[in-house]
Amino acid sequence: MMHTFLLPLLAKWGVPEELRRPLQWAILIALAVLAFFAVKALYDANVVEDYENERAVESIEARDTAAEQRATDAIANAETEKELIDAIEQAPEGGELSPAARALACQRLRNAGVVSAACGSDGGN
Repeated sequence: MMHTFLLPLLAKWGVPEELRRPLQWAILIALAVLAFFAVKALYDANVVEDYENERAVESIEARDTAAEQRATDAIANAETEKELIDAIEQAPEGGELSPAARALACQRLRNAGVVSAACGSDGGN
């Protein structure tokens, strides 16, 4: 074992015989404590790495979900915009849009950044 290695080494270094055994055990205990902390540091590093990897995966999944939601929202917004433009450009059954309804719809389109031919170029239509 290691202690058989330590006793002659301590003797070679000139350690008095009555201190060799206690010093040997102190060295062995210190080495055991150092080994424990080294293993714990490796374990902690592994735990942190696992956590960061898990967090990265969750982040990727969240970004994918957000991208899908943005695409769904863009499609829904485009459909709503098309319906609004169609409602302005086509008269409802039985007649034209009232001037107030047309002005409101046109203002909503302008607020959304859409220019429709049905709204004309003047701000009053």
